[in-house]
Parts: sequence; structure tokens; C-alpha cells
Amino acid sequence: MKMKMRTIIQSCVLFLWMQALTFVRSQDCTLEEFVNGPLYDSNFDISGLDPSYPGRKQVSVSCRVGYSGFFKLLCVEGKWLSQGTRCQPI
Repeated sequence: MKMKMRTIIQSCVLFLWMQALTFVRSQDCTLEEFVNGPLYDSNFDISGLDPSYPGRKQVSVSCRVGYSGFFKLLCVEGKWLSQGTRCQPI
């Protein structure tokens, strides 16, 4: 009986550990979060961006025609971090 209980407990711990790893790995960043967040500028050209990106992915965001700027996004733990400048009129 003790051996059976120990096996059940070990199985439960393994299952919870696997769930935790899946949660950590699945913290993607989405285009929707970017567009609805404080980093978004309506002068960005987001037409070539994917709907979501995995953690640690760096994404370059270009400006619409008539604007210039250098803007990069980095997905970290499900949140977008930015680097660069917003789009400015040419």
C-alpha cells in the first residue's frame, strides 16, 4: 500500500512540474497586446507582424510611409519591452 501511495504522489508531483514548465514556456507576446498597450504608435506599420511571438523573440517594427524611426520589441515573460524611437514625420 505504501509503495502504491508513493507512486501516486510521485506521479502527481511530476504532473504539476510538467504543467509549470508548460506555463513558463507558453508566455508568448501577442500583436493584440502590443496594439492595445502603451508602446503602440498609430504610425507603426504592423501589417507584416505575426499574431504572436515566443519569449525572448526580438521584433523590428517599421514606420508607415512618410515616417521614420527605429523601434524594436523584445518579448520577455509575456510582456513587450521596447528599444528605439517612435515614428516621426519625415
